[in-house]
Amino acid sequence: MEHWNQKVAAARGKKWRSSILAGRLEVSRNPTHLRLARVKQSKNQTDVAKELGLTYATYGAIENGHRPVTSERAKQISTYLGVPMKRAFENVRDDNPKMEGKMIARKDTDGN
Repeated sequence: MEHWNQKVAAARGKKWRSSILAGRLEVSRNPTHLRLARVKQSKNQTDVAKELGLTYATYGAIENGHRPVTSERAKQISTYLGVPMKRAFENVRDDNPKMEGKMIARKDTDGN
């Protein structure tokens, strides 16, 4: 019996599957400090999300830098993973007033 994920992937086509894989490859090539800290502690995203009171999808988006968070949430995450907040997060550089005070996960550009 075919799993529903396989049906969706087949319906969306090869281009969709390759774009998903390319996105995963990009994340693995340029991870965030949050991801590196989580992996060093042998934790998965689901466990961290549960511990922080978030959904798996929300935490994944935060970890990959796709979802901004408040400074309070950033402090909670960095404390839980044992990463200094300045190293783990950076301020959102956006002129949108709604984004004021928001932070996103910092990419590991120095290879550490």
